[in-house]
Amino acid sequence: MRRSAKFAGLASALLALGACHDLEALSEDAVNNGTGGTGGIVFGDGDGDGDGDGDGDGDGDGDGDGDGDGDGDGDLQCDFGTCQSSFSLMGVTVAGCCADSGECGADASGISGVIGLPGSVTCPELEQPGASDPSCPAHQFTSPLTGPSMLPGCCNDFGECGLDFSVFPFSGGESLGCQARSEAGLDTIPCGEVGRTCTLESDDCSFPTSCTTVHDDFSSTNGGVSYVCAPPGTLDEGNDCTGISWTDLGNGRYAGPCSEDLVCVPTNASDTSSYNCLTSCGEYPTHTCPSSSQYCAYEYNSHGSVMGGCYDSDYCSAYQQNCAAGDACYLAVDRVTYAVQSDCQPHLATLSVGSYCTTNSECPIGSTCWGPVTDSPDEWFTDNLRCTKYCTTVNDCLVGGGGECVNPYLGIGFWNIPDVDLMLCELPP
Repeated sequence: MRRSAKFAGLASALLALGACHDLEALSEDAVNNGTGGTGGIVFGDGDGDGDGDGDGDGDGDGDGDGDGDGDGDGDLQCDFGTCQSSFSLMGVTVAGCCADSGECGADASGISGVIGLPGSVTCPELEQPGASDPSCPAHQFTSPLTGPSMLPGCCNDFGECGLDFSVFPFSGGESLGCQARSEAGLDTIPCGEVGRTCTLESDDCSFPTSCTTVHDDFSSTNGGVSYVCAPPGTLDEGNDCTGISWTDLGNGRYAGPCSEDLVCVPTNASDTSSYNCLTSCGEYPTHTCPSSSQYCAYEYNSHGSVMGGCYDSDYCSAYQQNCAAGDACYLAVDRVTYAVQSDCQPHLATLSVGSYCTTNSECPIGSTCWGPVTDSPDEWFTDNLRCTKYCTTVNDCLVGGGGECVNPYLGIGFWNIPDVDLMLCELPP
């Protein structure tokens, strides 16, 4: 098939679904009475040779995106062949037309009433070639007939991402094929751009993508996240993202609903009942929190894996336990810098001192989820955390099977807590 040029007339307004009845009537009128159709003359059973003025008696000429003449049987003659004068899409009649290229096309105003075609294209050419490409984003929309729907991404012959309209074929099997995003009123994205590895500090992604923190099924580092070019979400920092679906980017990667450099993580580092958009952070590449009063914590997100989010420290006292009712003051270790912050987190107390833990909230008041106190945090951050008691003397460690009251190893971070002399009970192996 001859390749088409870019669509013309992108500024034309799309007709609403209610106008589809008019299109159907127009198509019927064209077949019966010889009324001029989009892109050329559609002759009916009347007499005429196409030299009249389109007065509805079978003689006429019409203006459209391409030049065409009818043949008396309801077909449309475009520059490069005979085309159908009308199509059926989910029971709705869509007029045929001649595209700018002279190839066969379908009237976009009729298609928009069924599919919700983005943008405003007058006569898109049929059967545009392209291949499935997971790097090209899909387009989600609400169809007046089918409700929430999606057009998969594809890559056309020019290396530009498109939308695969073959999932909505006409009754005869024809479709629009892989229509370029730009020709459908959306931003241009080069094929292969979505999913390309990037760094947050030097974002070189092509607009409208940006370097985005995504969940990665195959990442063995950075808590199951990676940084790739992807269309960012729309939610701002602090917005509630609880229960909002993630976008499948292909290759096991999923982009969240938050805008660039934000991740959807639990509102509180130890409470997964609600999720908010927070600043992202991680180790590979090193991406620290913007404030020294924040700490980076890896938490389970709404997609079911872990991502790093920056949480504000409450700077509470572990000794005085001056948090609000229902919370307790725990120690929080920054996952990137290993700095120690103190933070008020929900107090669930499902475990006792000395028990293995995964979150602070499981530990009783007066303790925190911690590793071996004389080891560096990067050595114990994964699977040997236990509810460890705060202490001032060795007598404080007698209850709960604790040993000596010692100064915990500082690692490579720093302490940002009011209890500058804080000590912890060294639990026996």
